[in-house]
Amino acid sequence: MTIFLQAFGLLCGLACVVFATAVSSRRLDLVVMTLGFVATVVRSALWTDPQDPPDPAWVGLVVVAVATLGLLRPGLRLPLAAGAGVLGGLWTVFLQTQGLPWVLALLVPVASLGIAVFASRRPDFATPSIRDEALLLVCCLGLLVALGPELLAGWRSAAVLNAASVPSQAMEGWVLVVGAASVVAGGLTILARER
Repeated sequence: MTIFLQAFGLLCGLACVVFATAVSSRRLDLVVMTLGFVATVVRSALWTDPQDPPDPAWVGLVVVAVATLGLLRPGLRLPLAAGAGVLGGLWTVFLQTQGLPWVLALLVPVASLGIAVFASRRPDFATPSIRDEALLLVCCLGLLVALGPELLAGWRSAAVLNAASVPSQAMEGWVLVVGAASVVAGGLTILARER
């Protein structure tokens, strides 16, 4: 089990809840979300090998597209409702492949979606800015799931090709320094903006 497959499961669970909080209490949104969930679970049960989940790269790109649409067109809620249902269904399939009994694998996403929809009816649950930040976070995680395996494969092949000229520990140190500098720069930027 790779870390990107685990990130796929995390993306499905997080994105279905974030998309469901953007769904209004309109009946059409709830019907679209329910139909998306049921169609995904039935399709996966009938036509898909349970040990072979959908391609995480495509799911990540679809999540990025739906989250971007939710950020650019906040009034357009049907794609978010459909995305919440489909991702909830994919989360069910993922939980079953991880060994969870099918009843629990079905109950966890259904309960999560229901709680998200009912909690979002309260105006003080999540402000529009918090929902936008959650959509942005889901968009970033979707990009990681979509592009991460290919970037890692490219990094490994570059390391193999450069193994004779550059020691691998020097590359790892360089990556840590750049990563730490980025985190520190982001923290200083946030502190400067708050003042």
